[in-house]
Amino acid sequence: KNLERIGDYTTSIAEQIHFIETGTQPDGDRPKADGTSVLSSL
Repeated sequence: KNLERIGDYTTSIAEQIHFIETGTQPDGDRPKADGTSVLSSL
C-alpha cells in the first residue's frame, strides 16, 4: 500500500516537471500495473 503511494507521488512529480519543462500535459493515461497484491503471492 505504501509503495503504491510512493509510486503515485513519484509519477505526479514527474508529470509536474514535464509540464514545467514543456508547457503541456503528458499524453495518454498512465500505464497500470497488475492489481494483484505482492503479499498475496506469499
